[in-house]
Parts: sequence; structure tokens; C-alpha cells
Amino acid sequence: MIIPCVTTYWLCRVFKSFSCSQHDRSVKWTHGYFSAVWIFSLWLICPHVGLASSQWSDGTPITRFDKRSDCVMVSAANWKNLPKRHWAGPTIWTNRLQDWTAQNGTLTCQARNNLPCRTAHLLTYDLSDRSESFRIEVVIRLSPGSVQAGFAGFLIGAGEGRLDHRGAAMIHHSSGKGGGVLAVVETVGEGGLSFRDMAHSLTQSTFPLLDQQQTIVQNMIRLGYHRMVLNLEGIPQSGGLYTLRLSVWSQHAGKLLGARELTSMSANRLRGNIALIAHADGKNVAHIFEDLKVGGDRLQFHPHRTFGPIAGTLYSLSNRTLKLGTQFMHLGEALEKKRRRL
Repeated sequence: MIIPCVTTYWLCRVFKSFSCSQHDRSVKWTHGYFSAVWIFSLWLICPHVGLASSQWSDGTPITRFDKRSDCVMVSAANWKNLPKRHWAGPTIWTNRLQDWTAQNGTLTCQARNNLPCRTAHLLTYDLSDRSESFRIEVVIRLSPGSVQAGFAGFLIGAGEGRLDHRGAAMIHHSSGKGGGVLAVVETVGEGGLSFRDMAHSLTQSTFPLLDQQQTIVQNMIRLGYHRMVLNLEGIPQSGGLYTLRLSVWSQHAGKLLGARELTSMSANRLRGNIALIAHADGKNVAHIFEDLKVGGDRLQFHPHRTFGPIAGTLYSLSNRTLKLGTQFMHLGEALEKKRRRL
């Protein structure tokens, strides 16, 4: 509303100049006229200045999921009240295990040796082949002191429904056939949101931008040290296509920071696993995630796919002596000490 208000102000100055004395009327008219024309031209040429769009390309209002009555979201993973440990819980499989840490109610990915695209796959939900909408939400930020380099967000369609969910849960590091689609917030340059391809070629660690995407709102955002809410929504269209909508919000102020839209995405490419993604272009980078939520009828719930805390068992029988062994996931230092005493 800044530009319309300023324009109105100067137009009022123009009309007021008519009531001034004959001596200075021409000066005030010229000053007010050119000022009004300059501001109005700036408004027309640069529509992104001042008044940001608050609608998607089809006119639908851009609204946070928790403010919409049609959005029913469920908690898919939460790390509150957990001890510090590398195991992210029974609903999450991380790649690699040592790159992720549950601590202080969050899941943190610490970059190690410039390794790209660390993933945390959701085991209990995936995207089915139903032509329905879906929504994913997570709170995200950088750890204080992290180098702002890379991106973080969501990976969807990992495995494209052709891999067993356990095989798809291993997807990380490099792009390749069936690798999925990245929907992320950038931490480099001017920042912003983007949709990237993790399936464009075999054994590559580059992730090019997908075609048919456009920025709807851009407020020069970068992923930083303050909490942001990242929302991803998939909306079915005719002809077996989907529109993907990615928006990011300030958690505390509730302000829309950015929105980006991808159209004409094949529905088949979205089948498969859902994962959190953390990609670092440096060593001193730590991405922090909180409160992963999902919703929508395309999501399919698989409660039997949880994993842990027991990773496996082993037994041996020799000379009528039975020996049993149990392998646990990393449970935290305090629990590890108790386990060793058993």
C-alpha cells in the first residue's frame, strides 16, 4: 500500500497548487506534476516494489496451512523430549546416520566433508498414485554460526513408486533415475525458493532447476538463523499433471516471505517417498528442522513401516550353548551406558 498512498499524496499536492497564489503556482504545479508522474511510472514499471502479490497464478490466496479450514495436518515426526542421539526415531530413516542428530527438540543435519544432499526419509507416509492433493510442512532454520551455503527443504517422489520403500529410503547424495523432485529454500546469493531436479541423469551431484516454475512473491529471503515455516502443496490438474506450490513464512510474525509455483509436473514423478533434504556447499553448515507435518488424500499411511530401536538380532548355538545378541540404533549416551550394563 506504500506506492498508492504516496501517489495520492502527490496528486493532492498537485490539486492544492491550483489554490496557491499566481506567483508560485507554476513552480508548484511543475514540481507536483513531475513527482506524481515519476511515482506512478515506477509503480507501473516495477509492480513488485511496494505491493507484493498475495495470490497464486490462478487467483487463489496464498495462506498458511494452519490458517486454512480445509487443511487437516497430522504430525509425522517430532523430536521433542528426546535425548541427544543420532537415531531420529522410528518414523525416520536418515542418510547417513552420523550426519543427523536429534537434540533440543529438533533434527539437525551437520555438513561433513562437503557431502551433498543429506536426506531424512519419512517411513510411515508416502505419496500414492491417487490423483488427490497433498501438503507437507516443516519449521526450518540454520544453526547459529553456520555458513550460508546450500539449500534445504523437501524431497518428494523418491523412487517414483517403482522401488521398495526401503530402497527408496536410501536415496541421497547424487541425482539419478527416480531420484525425485526437490522443493527447497536457498541459503546462497539472494536466496529464494526453487524446484530442482534430482532425477535428471545418473550419478550426478548437481541439481538443476526444473522448467515451468515462476516466482509469485519474493522478498529477498535467505534461509537464516530465525525459524521459517516451509509449506509445500500439490494440486492435481487435468491430463495427469500437478501444480506444486511452495511458500515460506516467518514463524513468529506470520509474514509471507516468498512463494514459488511449478506447473505441468507429471503426477507419476511425485509417487514415492517423502524426505527432508539438507544440502551444504561448505563444511560449517548445519540445517535444523522441527515439527514435520503432512496432510492430504494423496498421502498413504503405513504404520507398520517403523524401524527401531532394535535394528537386528543375532544368535548362535554351539555345544548346547545358546548366545543371543541385539543391535540397537543409537539411543543417546545415557541410554547407551545402561544398555552396555545389561
